[in-house]
Amino acid sequence: MIYTMEAEKSGTERRITRYYRCPVCGTKIIVEKLVVRIVDGHYKVYKVNAANKVIYGQQQARRRTSPRRTARASTR
Repeated sequence: MIYTMEAEKSGTERRITRYYRCPVCGTKIIVEKLVVRIVDGHYKVYKVNAANKVIYGQQQARRRTSPRRTARASTR
């Protein structure tokens, strides 16, 4: 697992996501999401409750569809 941080900027708001990503299958485990806003010249940090949310990568989706591929191959 590789520890990674992403930041997105839109206007006066920034979204920061910290997560672990598997380099083999692309699965992400989100550790923390933060939203930083500029309000009246001061920074305010809000924590979004998304700890340990699992997002499966493309490899996981392929594994789910593999039984159909083998069934098609056997009928040809």
